[in-house]
Amino acid sequence: MNALKAKRPLGSMMRQGWVLALLFVIYAINLLDRQIMAVLQEAIKLDLGLSDTELALMTGLSFAIFYSVMGLPIAWLADRHPRTWIISISCAVWSLFTALCGQAQNFATLALARIGVGIGEAGGVAPAYALLADYFPPKQRGMAYGVMTLGIPVGVALGTALGATIAHSYGWRAAFMAAALPGLVIAVVFRLTVREPKRGQFDDDSEIASPPSTNILSTLKGFKDNAALRWLFIASALASIPSQSFMHWFPSFLQRSHGMSLEQVGHYYAPVLGLGVMCGTFLGGILADRLANTYPKAYIWVPAGALFLAIPFSLITLAIPSWSIALLSAFIPFALATAWMAPVLAALQSLTRQDERATASAFLLFLNNLIGMGLGTLFVGVFGDLFTPILGDQALRLALGLILLALPFAGWSFLKAAKHTPTPKKI
Repeated sequence: MNALKAKRPLGSMMRQGWVLALLFVIYAINLLDRQIMAVLQEAIKLDLGLSDTELALMTGLSFAIFYSVMGLPIAWLADRHPRTWIISISCAVWSLFTALCGQAQNFATLALARIGVGIGEAGGVAPAYALLADYFPPKQRGMAYGVMTLGIPVGVALGTALGATIAHSYGWRAAFMAAALPGLVIAVVFRLTVREPKRGQFDDDSEIASPPSTNILSTLKGFKDNAALRWLFIASALASIPSQSFMHWFPSFLQRSHGMSLEQVGHYYAPVLGLGVMCGTFLGGILADRLANTYPKAYIWVPAGALFLAIPFSLITLAIPSWSIALLSAFIPFALATAWMAPVLAALQSLTRQDERATASAFLLFLNNLIGMGLGTLFVGVFGDLFTPILGDQALRLALGLILLALPFAGWSFLKAAKHTPTPKKI
């Protein structure tokens, strides 16, 4: 019975492809609306008279707190109610608040608008991860999450390129307005064309034998008691510190330390960033899928190896004095520092019950964004302000270098997660 159940897809390959394509687009819009702030923050800083610390508090920590905290109850609801509705409403909400960012007149109003974006985006990712697990069987999930997470580099690249181009011609406020429109359209399309699948249709019946937990705290306690999950969460949070910090501050680093213009950042940096993260997110998932047939723990070993390799390449990129060579070099650390994402998502779905997947994904995002986007970007901003009197425009170079200290600890934590991960069935 279970074998037949595992082979029975929700629908045709065309249906699976359509859902995957829409989730990819939604993820890309999610990152576009998030990344556009990074490329516009120099213009916003000059216009509103903000410091690096204020920028980090507004664009990083305040966003991350509400994104992370609201993600947990929304995901818990998604484990019990239609995920398609939650994803559609969330996409519309964050798009509306993105438009409001373009109307902000000071630090407080822009911070409030960013908080609104964070609350909306809190419901757009974790439920999508769980939804995808009910459209694809376990052996295809590394590929599926690799495709979905391609939305990260596409969204980041588009947010950088379009944000810089529109802001250069029409101002930073117009860039926010333009970024908001696609999300409003795709929210309607997704709700009208995607149906809610049967939960756990590709899972063994034994995974859902016990009743679901009655509250979030009991679900989180179960995660804490699972050593493999515990180390997976810690490793992912540490890995997110340099990846989030670099994506957030590297445009400013190029403009200050290398003297690039906003237009040059849009033309040259966006393709390098997009291709680098694209290779990392997609190939990381594909490589883990391929190796998992022989090495069941590949979904965790691949992230560990990629992060250890990212350390020397990241340091070399920061040390290069020429912006053109630094950009070419940046392709490698961007790819390596994001190669952990798709394998970790696939591992997470296999390590959790089908009625806890959205909550587990939200908790992963909670840690990644609160620690990576919130504290990581804040530390870079604070260090940048502290070092500026001494190093001037080169302050961000040292601040970003210090944040790389998280990489070896992240790689070691992934190895600890692999040690506690059961084999061969769960991964």
